[in-house]
Amino acid sequence: MTILVTGASGGFGRILCAALRDSSHEDVVASGRGEADLPGYVRCDLTDRAALQRLVMHARPRLVYHLAGGFTNDYDRDFAINAGAARDLLQSLREAGIQARTVLLGTAAEYGIVVPEKNPVDEDRVLRPVSVYGVTKACQTHIACCAAYEHGDDVVVARMFNLLASGLSERLFVGRVERQIGRYKRGEIDAIEVGNLAHSRDYVTAADAASQIRAIAAHGEAGAVYHVGSGVATAMRDVLRRMLADAAVPDAPVKEAPATATRVGYDASVIYADMRRTRALQERPR
Repeated sequence: MTILVTGASGGFGRILCAALRDSSHEDVVASGRGEADLPGYVRCDLTDRAALQRLVMHARPRLVYHLAGGFTNDYDRDFAINAGAARDLLQSLREAGIQARTVLLGTAAEYGIVVPEKNPVDEDRVLRPVSVYGVTKACQTHIACCAAYEHGDDVVVARMFNLLASGLSERLFVGRVERQIGRYKRGEIDAIEVGNLAHSRDYVTAADAASQIRAIAAHGEAGAVYHVGSGVATAMRDVLRRMLADAAVPDAPVKEAPATATRVGYDASVIYADMRRTRALQERPR
């Protein structure tokens, strides 16, 4: 039997593939848009429906982790990968007669603005995204629910909060800081430049995220949404301090944008997940 992981060349994709290979006797087919030095890797542009169909037929998976996504802030490009590819993946599996459990990776950005007193956020909260990324990922969630109830597809959504891991995109706070720390240690820059650090987010380690998403794959109800997070609000300032300490540069100069630089009506001051639904799955035997 085979496990297919899309978006495998990304930071979390690499971590999940490694965890699956270490603990599973099944073959893991890893896929991504670019080149990658991963075992069993197949290059595939998921926005090319014919290429996606070939990937599905090549892998013939019993389980799919669909991690691929885009956040270029270009609506057409992001919709094509965040929503269109999910739709085409489910349809390709259906047309090939492959009954695979499929886990689609969502995002907390689907919720949009959350006022502090409405935390922790549970999975049934109404989606009101305020970014292109959030809008297109919310479309993916609705596609999953429709596919489960209209076609009987065995699909669930793992809605990720903020990942704390190495190798993430520079479009994310953690990835951006990691790159700057590397440049600072090489003497290329003299300070770490960041935005407003006053906000708090739900940060989950890569190991915990991998454990949670596997529990969701094993026990999640088709058509349902489950959080991937810590259930704790952590100040971004504390995340930065931890990263600097872990990199052995705790006293590196930091240039922080003023609080007035926050995008009004866009950035939630605090958001963290209600983890009860996912914790219940983790308590069940694999």
